[in-house]
Amino acid sequence: MKVFQPRVSVRLIKAMPRKEIIPGVASNARFSTLTELDLTPYLGDLGSVHTSKSVHQPAGTFMLLFPDQGAAFGLLAAFIEPMDMIEIRMCSQGELAIVMRGFVSLVEHSESIAGGKPQRMITVSGHDYGKILQMIQIIYLPLAVSDQYFLEWLRWAQQYAGESSVKQKSAIAFVQDVLTEVINPFLSNLALSNKPVGEGEAFISTIRNGVSAEVEGVISTYAPNQFTDVSLYDMLKTLLDVPTFNELFVHDTEEGVSLVVRPTPFKSLHTNTFIQGTAEQITLDYEDIISQKITRSDESVANYFWVEHHFSHVNQMDIKLNALADDKDSFVTFDYLNSLKQKFAIRKMEVTSWLLAPEYEHSDSPKEQQHVKQKTSIENWMHTRRKLLTEMNRDNSILESGSLLVRGNVQIKAGCYLALYNKGNYLSEVYAHTVSHEFKPFTEFTTRVDFARGTGFFEQLKQSNRG
Repeated sequence: MKVFQPRVSVRLIKAMPRKEIIPGVASNARFSTLTELDLTPYLGDLGSVHTSKSVHQPAGTFMLLFPDQGAAFGLLAAFIEPMDMIEIRMCSQGELAIVMRGFVSLVEHSESIAGGKPQRMITVSGHDYGKILQMIQIIYLPLAVSDQYFLEWLRWAQQYAGESSVKQKSAIAFVQDVLTEVINPFLSNLALSNKPVGEGEAFISTIRNGVSAEVEGVISTYAPNQFTDVSLYDMLKTLLDVPTFNELFVHDTEEGVSLVVRPTPFKSLHTNTFIQGTAEQITLDYEDIISQKITRSDESVANYFWVEHHFSHVNQMDIKLNALADDKDSFVTFDYLNSLKQKFAIRKMEVTSWLLAPEYEHSDSPKEQQHVKQKTSIENWMHTRRKLLTEMNRDNSILESGSLLVRGNVQIKAGCYLALYNKGNYLSEVYAHTVSHEFKPFTEFTTRVDFARGTGFFEQLKQSNRG
């Protein structure tokens, strides 16, 4: 018999010691010396902790509710500020496990009267380390650039001398440079009240490199110059073909925080293998499910798949003509069982890709032989992209989406697959793209999973056929 003893831990570390309220006006000595605080006791019986992470969002979120606790209420109200750091740990049994590290964005006080008694509450909300990717803005101003890190990082393009020199970087090297030259310097310069925290401790001052070696494609050195008045996240999302072909999200582990860039890990129903990439798979017992909502829809059904390329020197019309002449069956699925034209009519799915072929070599003044090689590599790359888009989406009409509310489980993380079993019998699997945890002391600990690509309908028909 399983014994559950859910626990939670919430710790705050000040981003900056509050020695002054405004320049020249000193703050209370208590606040100028207090650099961290265990917030767990202040949750009381009526507080709660909520976290949510998604592979589809730039940053995870958290929300903490603290009820009125007498004198402590004033302490929290005055002590917590935006950009203070939060560490949240939870467990249903055993040791506490890291769920989220992040930064405070909002502190809210509320007061009301209920049953003739005043009730006060403090709400603290914020984002995980993905917030940093949104904070770094690419804005070019007269006489200045708002983000010095970004400007200096772009200078790596200057190392390519001469008109005929290759001017590009692999997607992997590109993200590594962003981490090393932009994100981590920004983090290291954040004003921290504590000494730098080392590996394995509560916080780290850098986002680690979680780039997958499987991410294919190269990025032109000129591509970043086309972005202004956007966040660093928006630029990376576009250049890395997120979310159509790749994923970009922040992942928390005991060792630290990772910026994950990986191929979107969809599986094929035909082979039960990953079409590209890979993802962790976790087993979930049906008895742990509190409630579920499952849907199937024709909303994302398509039978004509096309990929436009934003940054290339090949005429798009030539690409279309070559595609129709050589590989029409790879992106037109009018006769495929789960996307029949007679059933769904003609439905087009069109996306834009910024990544270039791994073998593509861009230069300002290519020689004739090099130009032919460029054209061929782009045509082959677009052919591969179309086939990939088709394979990832041709069975959308029979794949399920929805949500599961389960007993609190910190092992379930955004970006994993859940294999569902009932008394040892395999039922189906789902791709958990969003995972939220809700902890209410002495009351409940639940996990909500929003999923896609559920195979329940597929597996049910297979079982019926066997019977």
